[in-house]
Amino acid sequence: MPVYTKWNAVDDMFGLNETLDCVIELVKEIVPRRKLDSYSSWIPAADMYETESAVILHVELTGIDKEALELSYQEGYLVLRGRRSFSPEMQSAKILRIERMYGAFQRTFLIPTAIDSQLSTASYENGLLYIRLVKRQKGQDAHVNVPITFT
Repeated sequence: MPVYTKWNAVDDMFGLNETLDCVIELVKEIVPRRKLDSYSSWIPAADMYETESAVILHVELTGIDKEALELSYQEGYLVLRGRRSFSPEMQSAKILRIERMYGAFQRTFLIPTAIDSQLSTASYENGLLYIRLVKRQKGQDAHVNVPITFT
């Protein structure tokens, strides 16, 4: 003969609440709140890899004016900020379809090693931002604005 137990929905809800609290705390440990991409309306796609001498990033930024980009490094994080704006022609036109994302973005990358501010470079070509962060020796400055050259 089967044995039935009475289901208590309240107990299950308290258990779920505790589980969610644990997940939230775990996320806070992994990514500090101040480092999250908090105000972005969209986030550009990126590839990042590490070689023996550098950390390399390639970021897709098609249609973004070079003056609308800012790149900085501090405390192990590389921060890329920018904005994709509508062209003047689009602003006055009747929009039939919009599939690309527009507006401000901020993308934060955790860099697994310290970088050399003097040797790190970034270039913007054909809608791609190429960033080369050369690994640094101990004792160098940890806060850097990485210059972007446009070709």
